[in-house]
Amino acid sequence: MGRDKARLEVDGLPLLERTAALALAIDLPVLIVGRPQPADWPLEAVQFVEDSQPGRGPLGGLHRALTLVRGPVLLIACDMPRLSAAALRWLLAEGQSERAGESGLITTNSGRWEPLFSVYTPLCLSLIEERMQQGRLSLHGLIEAGDFRYLAAPDWLKPLLLNINTP
Repeated sequence: MGRDKARLEVDGLPLLERTAALALAIDLPVLIVGRPQPADWPLEAVQFVEDSQPGRGPLGGLHRALTLVRGPVLLIACDMPRLSAAALRWLLAEGQSERAGESGLITTNSGRWEPLFSVYTPLCLSLIEERMQQGRLSLHGLIEAGDFRYLAAPDWLKPLLLNINTP
């Protein structure tokens, strides 16, 4: 991408702010891990926290969130410009289902995992810690090793999960 995707603007808002505002709009608490709060950040209800082990990527951020929240965490990437409140409501409802696996719920999109649009529970913390100690930082590796339930995204949701990786 050549620059920080979180700062790219969509509809006049940086992607990070847009994603946080969507979550706040449906009364979700928002925790942003691993980046400092911008000086001009407008959303007071959002909490910014440091990684407990910097340089561990999304797996380290997930670990930090799970240890702070001590409950299920919706792990959401900020680089999905089409994401909507309805998409977050769907994930929240499915993640709270009694059918969720011990480690959480992994959304699939046309057969591919969406690890950054999924739900993780504290029951996967020991597996995360084990994998981080081994230097195995892949979310895909965590998913392969864990006890997750997989749920295909409905057709209406699939285009909303587009993430941007090029300008």
